[in-house]
Amino acid sequence: MELKTVDIKGKKYVTVAERIKYFRNTEQYKDYGIEINWIEVTDTRAVAKAIIRDGNGVIKSEGTAMEEKDNKSSMVNKTSHIENCETSAVGRALGFLGIGIDGAEVSTYEETLRAKKRQFIDSINNMIDDKNREEYEEKYRLNELGLLSVEQLEEIETKLKSKEKDDICKAISKIASSQKMSEIMKYYGVKNIGNLDLVVLKKVHDHLVVSKNKISKNELQDLMECADILDVNLDEYCEREYHKKPSELAKEEYKEIKKRLNK
Repeated sequence: MELKTVDIKGKKYVTVAERIKYFRNTEQYKDYGIEINWIEVTDTRAVAKAIIRDGNGVIKSEGTAMEEKDNKSSMVNKTSHIENCETSAVGRALGFLGIGIDGAEVSTYEETLRAKKRQFIDSINNMIDDKNREEYEEKYRLNELGLLSVEQLEEIETKLKSKEKDDICKAISKIASSQKMSEIMKYYGVKNIGNLDLVVLKKVHDHLVVSKNKISKNELQDLMECADILDVNLDEYCEREYHKKPSELAKEEYKEIKKRLNK
């Protein structure tokens, strides 16, 4: 009996229903039974272990699952987290018994789908805060994320990442000087900072923000000592080059001066 599979992102998965159907209608397992051992059951969380025994009571397979009622990736859990947990545990136990894994994944279609949706929903929520929540609430149906398909969630994530990327690029352009921008693009081998991925852009932005902070007392003392050794009037130098007092220098400027003084 061939089990039907469902494709998720190029990988094949078998539903729990298909595994149970095969288990109940295959001669090999006619004397086998499934029992559920509840490890935890509360109003908000359920943990269960499904145990499969042969006709002699010998354990042949086990599968454990956990479901939470407030799982945003599964609207079913709002009313049926206990039933959902039982189904997941049975599906995993059947998978470990060898049912539904021939050319497919051990995870069932249902649990993989929930995991994928949870991944996208967490990513989307991480890009939304109090500043933009109202703007995106209706546009991206934030209250209904658990009802959306993986494809719909992926589309929302892509749009939000694109928006976040644009915002970070604009922020970098405001912070960085033309020279600094050229250095960044040369370092990463790109002609436009928009060609960098989101993770790198965040790293560059955070570094620039820190570099704009004022120098510490230790860094100021370090500059003063270097200037004394080289017989340089630090106050006059900072006023001429940066139009500010040494104590008002930014960390980025501190590094520039150190480099010049050490030449």
